[in-house]
Parts: sequence; C-alpha cells; structure tokens
Amino acid sequence: MSPLEAQDIFVIKSQKTRQSLFPAFNAEYFEDKTGKLSFEQVQQQHFIPNRASSLNFGYSSSTFWIRLQLQNASAANDWRFLSFIPYHNYLDYWQQTSPNTWKHIQTGWMYPFASRGNFEHVGFAFPLDLPQGSITTIYFKLSGYDPLTFPLELIQKQSLDLRFQLENLYYGIYFGILAVMLLYNLFIYVTLRDRNYLYYVAYILCLLIIFSSSTGYLFRYIHPDLPLINLYSSRITMGVIVIMTSLFAIHFLELKKYILWFYKLFLIDIGLAVLAIIVTGTELYSSATNDLLSIHSPLLLLAGILAWRRGNQSARYYVLAWSIFIIGATTITLRNMGLLPINAFTTHTVEIGSALEIILLSLALADKYRILRIEKEKATYEALIIQQKANEELEGKVKERTLELSESNTELRQINEELDATLHTVRLQKNEIEEQNIQINDSIHYAQRIQQAILPLEHRMKEILPPHFLLYRPRDIVSGDFYWAEKLGDKAFLIVGDCTGHGVPGAFMTMLGIQAINQIVLQKGVEAPHQILNLLDEMLPSLLKSENTSVNDGMDIAVVVLDTQQQTLSFAGAKSPLLMIQEGHLVEIKGNNFAINGFRSKSSLDESYTLHSFPLSTNTQFFLSTDGFQDQFGGDRGRKFMKRRFKNLLSTLAPHSVETQQLMLENELDSWMDGYRQLDDILVLGIKASLL
Repeated sequence: MSPLEAQDIFVIKSQKTRQSLFPAFNAEYFEDKTGKLSFEQVQQQHFIPNRASSLNFGYSSSTFWIRLQLQNASAANDWRFLSFIPYHNYLDYWQQTSPNTWKHIQTGWMYPFASRGNFEHVGFAFPLDLPQGSITTIYFKLSGYDPLTFPLELIQKQSLDLRFQLENLYYGIYFGILAVMLLYNLFIYVTLRDRNYLYYVAYILCLLIIFSSSTGYLFRYIHPDLPLINLYSSRITMGVIVIMTSLFAIHFLELKKYILWFYKLFLIDIGLAVLAIIVTGTELYSSATNDLLSIHSPLLLLAGILAWRRGNQSARYYVLAWSIFIIGATTITLRNMGLLPINAFTTHTVEIGSALEIILLSLALADKYRILRIEKEKATYEALIIQQKANEELEGKVKERTLELSESNTELRQINEELDATLHTVRLQKNEIEEQNIQINDSIHYAQRIQQAILPLEHRMKEILPPHFLLYRPRDIVSGDFYWAEKLGDKAFLIVGDCTGHGVPGAFMTMLGIQAINQIVLQKGVEAPHQILNLLDEMLPSLLKSENTSVNDGMDIAVVVLDTQQQTLSFAGAKSPLLMIQEGHLVEIKGNNFAINGFRSKSSLDESYTLHSFPLSTNTQFFLSTDGFQDQFGGDRGRKFMKRRFKNLLSTLAPHSVETQQLMLENELDSWMDGYRQLDDILVLGIKASLL
C-alpha cells in the first residue's frame, strides 16, 4: 500500500462552519532537510502522521511538506484553508483536481500580497474547490527564516469574513491605544521637553511598526507590492527598540545615580544594537537584533527592580510594565519554538501585554513627575522653615549687634580722638622723613655725578679703544660696578670691576678701586695685567685699613691690555673671566679663583695672579662683564638668566656691529626682566679688537 493510500481521510461535516484539522491525526508531514526535493519526488516519500494539536516546527532551516486527504460531506462548497499566521516566508499549495492534475498556488511573506489570490484575510486563505461527496488530496510546502508555525483550519467564507471583522476590531482597538498613547506623550514631550518622553514615544512607534508588520496589516495596506520590507522592518526596528529602551532606562531610572554599572552595560547594549542592525541588514546574522532584544529585555526588568530597591520610587510602575510585557513576549516565543500550543492566549498575550506596558509606562512617567513635585514642595516647605528660623535668629543677632554697636560707637569715639592725636604726630614724622629722604636722594644723586666724573667719558673711550659697546645699569642710582680705560704708548688698558655691595657702599668701593688703579698704572707705570692685580691686592687692604678693622670688602676684577705693536691681548682676572670669540667660537678664559682683598685658602696665600696672552686675529672679539646680567631673575618661570644662556647670547651677537650688539643685549635684558626688579648692578663691555 502506498503512503497516500494509508492516510486517513478527513471528512468535512455539514453541521459546522469552522473545523480544526487537528488533533484528529488526519494531517501528515515530511521534513526535507535539503529543501531541494520536487513536488513529484515528495509524493513518493514517507509522511509522518501529526499527533499534536497543531503543526508547529519552530525555528528550522528544513522545508516541511504537509499532506491531507479530505472528503466534503457538507452541501457547502465555499470552504477555505486558513492559516492566520501572516509571516510564512514561502508557502505553496497544491490541490488535486483530477488523477493527474494539480492546482498550484505559490505565495508567502516574500511574495507580493496579490500572490495569495484573495484579500479575505491578512493571513493565508486558500479556497477549497470540492463539491459535496468529492475527495481530494492537499499538499502544503512550508519554509523560511521565521518560525514554521502552521495553525491550519477549515472555515467557510461567511465565518471567515465575520472572524476577520472581529480581528480588525481587536487590532483597531490595539493599534488605536498605541497611537493615542504616542500622540499624547508626544504632546507632553513638546510641552515639557523631557527626553524620557521622546525615548518613550520612539519606543511606541517601534511597537506599532513591529506588531502591524507581524500581524500582516502593514503588508496588506501599506506596502503590498514590496515584500522585501517584511524581511527587514521588524528586524531593524528591534535594534532601534534596544537603543530607545536603553536610553529610556538610563534617564528614567537615573542609573548613573543608583546603579552605575547598569548605566555602562546599557551603553554597551546601544553599541551592540547598532552592530546588530548592520549585520542583520547585510544578512551576516539575520536574527542578531531578535537575539539581542531577547537578552536585553530581562536586563531592563532587572535594572528597574534594583533601582526600586535602592530607593527610586518611580521604578515601581516601570517594573510592573516590563513584567507584564516579558510574560507576553515569553509566551509567544515559547509558542514559536513549539513548546506551547497555538491558541488565542499564546497568540494575543504579547499584544495585550505590550498595550498594558505602554499604559503603565505612561503612568510611570506621570508618577515620576508626581514624586518630583512632592519632593519639590517638601524641599520648598523645608526651605521656608529654615528661612523662617534663620530670620528669627537674624533678628536676635541684629538686636545683640545693635547693642554691641552702640557700645562700640562710644569706644570708637574715644579711639578716634586718640587716633587724631596720633595722626598729627605721624604727619609731623612723615614730613620730617620726606625731608630726610629728599636730602638723602640729593646726596645720592650728587654721589652719582661724582662717580660719573671719575669714570671714563664716552668720547675718551672711543679714543682709547677699538669699536666697542657699553651696557651700564646701576641698581640704585650709583653703582658698585666700574670700568676704567687708558692708553699709554702702544698699549690700551681696559679694566672692569665688581665691588662688594651696590648703591652708596658699592660706589665708595669703586672710587677706592679707581684711585688705586690710577696709582698703579699711571704713577707707578705697571703695565702687566697680573702685576696690576697683585699690587691692587696689596694696596686695597691698606686703603680700607682692613688689617686692623672688620672691613673685608673687595672686588672681582678683570684687566686687559691690548698691545698695538705686538698685536697681542694680555689678560688677568680676579674671579672675573674673559669671554673671547675667535674664528667664530666663544672661549672662556677664567681668572684666578680669589678676589681682590678676598678670602684665600692656605694653598693660595702666596699665589700670584696668572697672566694670559693671545695673538690678535682679523676677527677677534671679547667681552668683559660683571655677574649682574647672568644673575638677574626673570623669564616665564622667574629663574636666573644663568651664565650658559649669557654665553650663548654673546655668541649670537658676534656677527653684528657693536651698535646692534648693544641694542640686542638691552632688548634681551628688558624682555627677561619684564615684571621683575633689578637685583644687582649690571655692566657688560664688548670690544671688536681685530688687528690694531
């Protein structure tokens, strides 16, 4: 006996207008795991009797064939095969009209809506052309990406029309609830500008798209000729739901405040949702958004529970809303997987749950504002109480202070009288001090004129020396730095000294130093630089009488002698160097490490000053200076200029004329000292001593 002959025949009874094909075991099925068998090949295969209350193969990549044999025992011939599931991706229908003739309808979710042959339902309704008493064989071929749930039933057209009207009424109410809540909350968002309402409105819009698509209404009425939208509308919208619900939970539950790690987790979910939308749209992972939403939904509920437990009272309606929705979503998921039967409860629980969720979330937002208003009123009341207490305390303090001020005023009057007397005395003292200050300044300015008189004049410097520049800046009108120049025969003498101290004490030392130098060079005729320093070191203590007193003042000094006949430069220094540039390189010739009338170690008590001699070249240039420039504080960080920076600066001056060198040196000093007080006397002398 062939498989077809062994199958039981389902008899269509006359007293019923709607008849379920299950679980009477009249339907048989065959699983084609390759999906490549033809209709003729499938007819020869062994079919398995269905023993369940419906045909539900869950999520599968196989192609399933369903076979039925029917006999019409009723007088009616307007029967329809109805599957109210609208998202069968690929569904084929064959009815045997004669021993070798088959009527074939090819339709499905991935074909235009018109491929179904009629518009009697948003699902699939196949007319059964079977006269009374006739027997026929029916084949269905079912495949696709969505769950292979096939709740097949027989129903007369009149009953189908009535059923479709009731379903339209039900879904009209359902979609109406979503639309009303969307518009209502959109109006509230426009009024309040609260981002919670914006995310909530976007979520409602996503639910409208998903449920109008999964129920077939969007396909039938909006895009009947664009079945490709069916494949992506729900998938992409699920990814958007993950983004919107994450943002809603973050702001509504105040996760940054209550559960920081959940806040970070939902930020990760948003990134995963964007990635899932991409891989879903490119078919790399077609169920990515669905799987992500399945994991994300329980997290939304858990976040609400934890936020509620940690003190966020606004989370209670939120928790209730998501609990109801997850119950509905879990029910339809288990139905699609074949773990629950197909009936009105498992089919419509998710829709009812989503409608209740939308209403409860709206109540949650309203409750949040109610709580905020109560907290604000409470805070305002507490602030008023605090303000009232503060005012009372302030009044008491004002009274106390008024009394204290009255007593203080009496004391102040007495103090004022004493201050008036003191002020009169201070004014007299001020006048006396000002008069003394004028006299002191006059004396210092007179000392300046005396000091300038003993220093070489500029025109005399030009007669004695080759091209040169002089930067001379006393700190306190008169200076402890001095310079001395003279010419005797073929030799030009140049001396730069830095005496102990500055101001008037330093100026006295310069006068003694110049007096001693005049005696040594002009009267005694000493010409060698080191001998000049040796004699100066002998004479200065006697001039200061420091051997019998506590005066230990001295000076750092450098002596240079230029010999025009021998074309040489001789130098000796007491703690003062010579900076010389020859062939473009700056060289420091250090003097001896003990000053005139300064402290000497035991090893240097009998040591004389050292003589250094150099031949002059065509581009010899040298500099003598005191330590005032390099010790000056300034710059961005208030540090010393330092010797190394000073030497680098002199190296950059070498190519320029002496006039330009002086200008550049003064500009650098002014820039460095900007905002800082001059700390010491400054003296820099530069000479271009090419072949004389």
